[in-house]
Amino acid sequence: MIRLVKNADVDTQEWDLTIHLDRHALVYGLSWYLDIVSNGWDALICDDYRAVMPLTPGKFRRVIPSLIRPYGTQQLGIFSREEVSTQLASEFLEKIPARYVYKEVYFNAGNPVIGLSKGTLTPRTNLIVPLSNATPESVRSRYTQNTRRNLAKAARYPHQVFYNDSPDVLIRLFASNKGRELPHLTAKHYATLRQIMFVALHKKLGYQITLYDESNTAVAGIFLLEYRGRVVFFFSATSDYGKQTHALTFLIDHILTLKAGLADIFDFEGSDIPGLRRFYEGFGAREEIYYRWRKWF
Repeated sequence: MIRLVKNADVDTQEWDLTIHLDRHALVYGLSWYLDIVSNGWDALICDDYRAVMPLTPGKFRRVIPSLIRPYGTQQLGIFSREEVSTQLASEFLEKIPARYVYKEVYFNAGNPVIGLSKGTLTPRTNLIVPLSNATPESVRSRYTQNTRRNLAKAARYPHQVFYNDSPDVLIRLFASNKGRELPHLTAKHYATLRQIMFVALHKKLGYQITLYDESNTAVAGIFLLEYRGRVVFFFSATSDYGKQTHALTFLIDHILTLKAGLADIFDFEGSDIPGLRRFYEGFGAREEIYYRWRKWF
């Protein structure tokens, strides 16, 4: 039986255990993460937490009561201690309260949603690099010629890798560079990113790597979330000089070769954007398809 459970009544210990036991466990589904990105989220829970689905409310076009994907997440959907069937997915969707006029759910790649009778499904592209049986040499063997060439260029510069920076360094680097091209990002968005990163550091589920030049200036950085063997490329920033010196290519190669054989998957968190897709595919990334489900009323 699937029931609606209000946020205050969710047993977060049981909830997080279900996320942990799911074969496609994602850090986005953990209760602490949902608390940050969707304050007051509710839940659909099957039986005694056998399967769960977060309900993340919002306002479509600022006025229409909706379920939306919270900023800072890529995939949510259904998490289960057992295999999820299309029938179970349909039953969860049927239980979404009618007060949500517009419903948008980004199912995770482990949810079998093809064949759902109601709503509209749109495939989305994630790109991942398998690492479980890899070595640094086998990881690099999958790089494209262009990526290898850029990595060789990056090696000519005296970059210094630093592991103990504050996320504030990364946020400032982003805001003063790429952030200028993204006026839709508000102080609230940056605050959400900052809180995720600091809490992840505290819980030892995240870490930051920053690259400095010979003048001790930060030129690029990445923040990674790591949970259940999945390393997520959560946030990155590069200065103009970092772009010229291929600093981000250097950092991605650094973490891929470092985690080869130690993690299961490196997750680029996207992308359907052609330029980003080519860049990620340059590291030997392959597709992982997940689906956006939408329905009015």
